Amino acid sequence: MFGLAGMFLMPGKLEYSVLGTLGITIAVATIGESFSEKLINGKFDISYGVYIYGFPIQQIVINEITHRFWLGMAISLVLALTAGYLSYRFVEKPFLRKNHRTQSSYNAPVVGVPEPD
Repeated sequence: MFGLAGMFLMPGKLEYSVLGTLGITIAVATIGESFSEKLINGKFDISYGVYIYGFPIQQIVINEITHRFWLGMAISLVLALTAGYLSYRFVEKPFLRKNHRTQSSYNAPVVGVPEPD
């Protein structure tokens, strides 16, 4: 927390900037690990879309929209989360549903065919 405070109080010092960024990373990891998977399990999972689209979005934002670090990160975060949700909703979820139906039909018993011993 001291590194995070130092980052905002003395923004010109590199060591405070590094400690502040490390502090943010630790805080995000702690918050992320504090939630139970049962809270969101089976409802949605945008992580794959964010993983796939996050880096290209970040590069486009940095190179075409702004060179300001925090503004670029905020824009990239919003766009990557949106792309991850859209990817889950319109690409991943339909395929998962189709795959589930296909697997269920493979497990269905065939009428008139005896079960193997």
